[in-house]
Amino acid sequence: MQDRLGAITYWNKSAERLYGWSVVEMAQSGKGSGFSISTRPPWGGRAAVLEKGEWIGELRQKNKAGTEVMVDSRWTLVADAAGAGHSILCINTDITERKRIEAQFLRAQRMESIGTLAGGMPTT
Repeated sequence: MQDRLGAITYWNKSAERLYGWSVVEMAQSGKGSGFSISTRPPWGGRAAVLEKGEWIGELRQKNKAGTEVMVDSRWTLVADAAGAGHSILCINTDITERKRIEAQFLRAQRMESIGTLAGGMPTT
């Protein structure tokens, strides 16, 4: 969970496993030492969430070890009792392995297509 300015206000065990920063590290700095989540979609997602109430998309992020992870991300504006949005709930699902397998499959399909094309060419 983030406040309206992007500071982390809640960090659970799943986020700890995905990104590598502990709950204590996040609590100490608000962003985790070097936490580079850069969860802003290219078109200004924070503004869109504040305006529309939600944003859904895929993001490339780096974990504590510097490894890139792909996440399916869903942001939802959380309102206070008066109805004003006071924070953004970010639910990120790791899809790194799925994306890796999809890329392998697409490469294999391309190679198969090239083989089929080459096999159909007449030789002289």
